[in-house]
Amino acid sequence: MGRIAEGNPPKTKKKRKKKKKEKKKKKKKKKKKKKKKKKKKNKKKNKNKKKKKRIRRKEEEEEEEEEEEEEEEEEEEEEEEEEEEEEKEEEKEEEEEKKKYHRESNIIFFTRGILTGAPAKFTLPLNSRGRYDGSSVGV
Repeated sequence: MGRIAEGNPPKTKKKRKKKKKEKKKKKKKKKKKKKKKKKKKNKKKNKNKKKKKRIRRKEEEEEEEEEEEEEEEEEEEEEEEEEEEEEKEEEKEEEEEKKKYHRESNIIFFTRGILTGAPAKFTLPLNSRGRYDGSSVGV
C-alpha cells in the first residue's frame, strides 16, 4: 500500500482501456480532419485548374476565329485584285479592238478615196488621236 500513501491511486484496467480508446478516437478525429482539409485544398486546386483551362480554351478559340477572319480578308483581297486585273485586261482588249477597227476603217477610207478620186485631204488616214496626220503618207 505504498502507492496510496504517496497519493497515486492504482490505475484500473477499465480506466486504461478508456484512456486508450479516447486517444485512438482523438487520433482518428485528427486524421479525419487532416484528410478533410487536404480534400478541400485539392478541390480548390482542381477548381482553379479547370478555370485556367477554360480561360485558355477561350483564348485559343478567339485566336482561331481571328486567324479565320484574317484568312477570309486575304482571300477577299486576292479576289478583288484578280477582278481588277481581269477588268484591266478587258479594257486593254477593247482598246486594241478599237484601234484595230480604226486602222482598218482608215485604210478602207484611204483606198476608197484613191479609187473615187477624192481630194487627198479627206482620204489620208488619221493618227491615234483621230486627227489628220500628214506625215503618215507622203503626198
